[in-house]
Amino acid sequence: MSTVSANRFSGYLVPNIAILVSIKLENHNYLLWCSQFLPVLRAHGLIGFVDGSNVCPDEFVTSRAVWLALERCFASLSRSHIIQLKSQLQTIKKGSLSIDEYVKKIKHIVDSLAAVCSPVDDEDIIIYTLNGLPPEYGPFRTSIRTRSAPILLEELHVLLQCEELNLDITQTSSTDILTTAMVASKEANKSGTPLNNRGGKSNFHGRGRGPKNNNRGRGNPIQPSNPKPCCQICNRTGHTALDCYHRMDYSYQGRHPPSQLAAMAASFNQNND
Repeated sequence: MSTVSANRFSGYLVPNIAILVSIKLENHNYLLWCSQFLPVLRAHGLIGFVDGSNVCPDEFVTSRAVWLALERCFASLSRSHIIQLKSQLQTIKKGSLSIDEYVKKIKHIVDSLAAVCSPVDDEDIIIYTLNGLPPEYGPFRTSIRTRSAPILLEELHVLLQCEELNLDITQTSSTDILTTAMVASKEANKSGTPLNNRGGKSNFHGRGRGPKNNNRGRGNPIQPSNPKPCCQICNRTGHTALDCYHRMDYSYQGRHPPSQLAAMAASFNQNND
């Protein structure tokens, strides 16, 4: 392009360059800014002044020098920014985030990489997403990795939401069971009745020694010890008044008068008839 034509175009390009290039050059977006600025230069035949194909007079600061200065200043920063974004994507973890928050965070990194002309393949995004899930998503990761048909990012997001819901339901059920067991144990401790290993009342007392079993080894169940009865006539233990040897001996002075003893004996004989 001649110098005249370039000068003729310069009056149009400089005041309107903001309309043609919508991105303002910053430290992290040089590659994206460059991807918009270069097509403008090519469309107007000015690319030769920045790529060195057109030689400008030495006495002026040339367009090539300006372009190289921009490249030295911003290109290295853009590459560092790309490396940082890729590292974040490769090491991202769900942690305490919800599935929606986790996927949104991944999408933000992927969009940032695309903005600096470094797009990420969908399959790589799926791998990074699965790698960042916590251990409870292990079966889900296995099912996705072993399926024969490829999966879309949108489909993966929906499946992750369903798996999150299932895990929440399972965790809630386990918490309810544990809470019920703790309440039952607390109530048992309040009542003073110890629980055995099966949750029932223990038969052991004191230091763990149960009632003495005199029939051990004979196959008979342990019978609780009952206090021996005391006779109302002779005040001896082991029998009642109806079985007392002195119940019909009116000359025996016991606790009851003879008339009452006779009535007791008559009632006993009537019941046995």
